[in-house]
Amino acid sequence: VEQFVTSISPGSGNEGGQTLTFTVVLVAGYAEMFVLGENETEPMVMVSPDGTLRFAAVPYEFGNATFEVTLADDGGTVGGGRDTSSSSTFTIEVLPVNDQPSFDVADSVAVWEYATPPPGEPWAVQNFSFAALAGNISRGSPTGNE
Repeated sequence: VEQFVTSISPGSGNEGGQTLTFTVVLVAGYAEMFVLGENETEPMVMVSPDGTLRFAAVPYEFGNATFEVTLADDGGTVGGGRDTSSSSTFTIEVLPVNDQPSFDVADSVAVWEYATPPPGEPWAVQNFSFAALAGNISRGSPTGNE
């Protein structure tokens, strides 16, 4: 999301050459809907130095998550300085998609021409279960969330 963060400033006039880094931390919500970062425990949600919000949602997962973001410079705190901004929060909502149901059907069914009907069922030449003819039946979402 470009221009998610705007009015980015390193501080007063003589701090213009400092490197700025955003830190994003999950504070509430459904973290499992995001691809995990390098530490494999926190969602990979980040803000780049130009203010672009970057994240990757896990397919077929949806919900809400709230994050806290701060901005720090590399100037340190010498002389009582402050190198970290106050925090702001934001929420990402990943909406569910109503995926179409699906199934696979066997290419063909073969029976003998003069097959004997099962006892008590003179109308049937052969019984087939639906499971024998169709497989990979899905409600739409491989995770069953929908």
